[in-house]
Amino acid sequence: MSFLLQLHEVDKARAIGRKALDKIALREEAEKLNVWMALVNLEIGFGTTESREKVWKEAAEYNDKRTVWARYADALVAAGKQAVSCSPGSRVKLTAGRRGSVAEVCQEVFTGR
Repeated sequence: MSFLLQLHEVDKARAIGRKALDKIALREEAEKLNVWMALVNLEIGFGTTESREKVWKEAAEYNDKRTVWARYADALVAAGKQAVSCSPGSRVKLTAGRRGSVAEVCQEVFTGR
């Protein structure tokens, strides 16, 4: 996928990611999660907001939602995004100076602390 992105072949990189998800054995959950997050990162960098949200939601269906969300939020921070939803209807401003990691910040939202 990385090689194809260097050649600006975004659609081919997406296809490779999807093909990898089909080929990786079901028992290899960590590997599948890595591919899902590669697809999410691809959409953060090259896709639209709608495509990014669609891939993230699909990844959350097939993996642990909190793990996917935490990695998604960290990827958004790394990409310089300003805010993200921790849960439906809530938005958290993501800044470098905020205490703790994104996962810790949203843990507050999930638990109500």
